Amino acid sequence: MTRPRAWPASLSAAVAGGSYGAVSLIGASLTLSSGAGLLRAAAFLLGVAAAGAGAAIWVHAPRAAPPSALRTRWTALVVAFAAAALFAEAWVFFPAVRAAFWGRIGAVVLLVAEPAYALAALITALTVADAAALRARWGNGTGPRRGASLPPATAALSGAAIGGLLAATWLIPRAPLGSALLGAAVLVAFAGVFDNRKRLELRVDLQDRVAIVTGVGGRGQVGYAVAESLLARGARVVVADLSSVVEDLAAELGAHGTVEAVSCDLSRPEGARRVVETALERFGRLDALVNAAGGLGTTASVAETDLDGWSREIERNATTVYVMTRASLPALRETRGAIVNFASKAADRAVSGLGAYGAAKAAVVAFTRTVALEEKEHGVRSNAVAPGMVDTEENRRSVSDPDSVSWVTRSQVADVVAFLAGDGASGVTGQVIGVPAGGYS
Repeated sequence: MTRPRAWPASLSAAVAGGSYGAVSLIGASLTLSSGAGLLRAAAFLLGVAAAGAGAAIWVHAPRAAPPSALRTRWTALVVAFAAAALFAEAWVFFPAVRAAFWGRIGAVVLLVAEPAYALAALITALTVADAAALRARWGNGTGPRRGASLPPATAALSGAAIGGLLAATWLIPRAPLGSALLGAAVLVAFAGVFDNRKRLELRVDLQDRVAIVTGVGGRGQVGYAVAESLLARGARVVVADLSSVVEDLAAELGAHGTVEAVSCDLSRPEGARRVVETALERFGRLDALVNAAGGLGTTASVAETDLDGWSREIERNATTVYVMTRASLPALRETRGAIVNFASKAADRAVSGLGAYGAAKAAVVAFTRTVALEEKEHGVRSNAVAPGMVDTEENRRSVSDPDSVSWVTRSQVADVVAFLAGDGASGVTGQVIGVPAGGYS
């Protein structure tokens, strides 16, 4: 399985920031050299640069940063630097440009404001995208953040400081200004290609695939982490849950990719059909079904469990899997797709007070293996994950001593689900994959 890493983006951001630092100082030196009132002019240029960066952050911060958007912003920065190089040549070789009012305005826009705007838009997109990738790996920060390094914004500002120093001490006195600016554009182009290639490593398994994830009814639930993980790997996702909150959660997840939400009763055929029809109408295909809906609702001995409690546990954990799978099979057969169900250790090892829950999860295991056998000829794979005690706020409240539990993070479970949903698990079917820790989930 792939691991999100922050250092490629940080390195790329540092190169972009360094190039901007050099470009902005060169632009300022050109503009200031022909104007009166050095301090006033310098303050004006700094204000323009700050305003350009602020405008980019204001415009782009709330928005998604899918791969296409990041590539567009890298390209925009390269174009901004190339335009600055062309204008610098015109400024140096044509006195009329320096003398004209439009020439001075063009210098401020092309040499200061436009590069500042383009860099800030790019850094905002990198920050959003890499925060999503790290959350997909480590959830809400409960696990270690291996692979994390300087945030892109910090790396970019550090690079800008170094680039400005380099321009002041070496580039401006020695190098032709147009060539220096063009060199910055080339450096940024290479940095963009490097960043894009590293991102493709995260998405290669699920790029442009379509997945349904059920049980996305809370930000702290496993279903939400699974959806976020699939989005980070390039999938388009339909999220579903009984609660209408799923629509608000889909809006949040939409910052990381393409998401559709369906609120319905997943234990009823008409609800399941709505979810599948949404995937087909919106995206034209279905590659993976993740049945994360379920959970523990009844904790009582068999003698104390009434029929309603038993029925609710079976319906919540087993019936939803059956209904969603049956509705999805025709579409999954067309794409030779994958089904990932959620089982539990309680399915194969009895636990006092979890009779109904254990029976429901045992049904999920048997159902998973039966579907794998029956759908083999159609190329549909069926597997299940069996997590240990998942680290959620609800589970932590349910134990007397949380520090004594060996927790499984939601993102660790999501990693296994993403693997089973992708081509890397093309030879795996009919299996229950444990994600062990202390206790039962």
